[in-house]
Amino acid sequence: MRGRGRYGNIGSVTSQSSEPPDPDVGPAYGGSADAGVRSSVPAGDPMTGDIDEVLRAEFAKLYGLYGDVVALLDAGRLDEIRQRWFGIIRETLEFEAGVQRVVLPEVPEAASSLPDGTEPAALLDWLQSYDELNPDLEPDEVRTTATTTVEALETQDRALVPAVGALSRDVRARLGEDLRQVMG
Repeated sequence: MRGRGRYGNIGSVTSQSSEPPDPDVGPAYGGSADAGVRSSVPAGDPMTGDIDEVLRAEFAKLYGLYGDVVALLDAGRLDEIRQRWFGIIRETLEFEAGVQRVVLPEVPEAASSLPDGTEPAALLDWLQSYDELNPDLEPDEVRTTATTTVEALETQDRALVPAVGALSRDVRARLGEDLRQVMG
């Protein structure tokens, strides 16, 4: 099957196995949305894991997307940036909303240690100004937004991943499921 998925043109997708899902994969209480996520990614993929694994995978994905934007800027390929920019912003907004809703309430000390402007709420407020109805992108603005966003994400990464890693295994598993479901 070919098509455009959440991450763009994904090419060939493997068919689902007729075997029942392995009960040892992910939390035993995972709902149908979580089972769908687990069955749609390769075994061992971090997106099927606990919250710390999901956060690491999402941060790495966003770092890569913004790094691609800066590389495209350096190559003078603004048209390609225009094609990708709003999807990258949407991915970031979706992730930040999930972190704000699911992660921060569980690690209030780490959440309160985030410097002003690096909290998920601050990024949500700032990045929501980039919508597809206002597509005028200037290279300097794109570069500033990309680097500032990555700096905020790195700050969150350093504070939140260790904090959720210190939670009990059952809480980490529940939060991993919750974040996957909130993010869609």
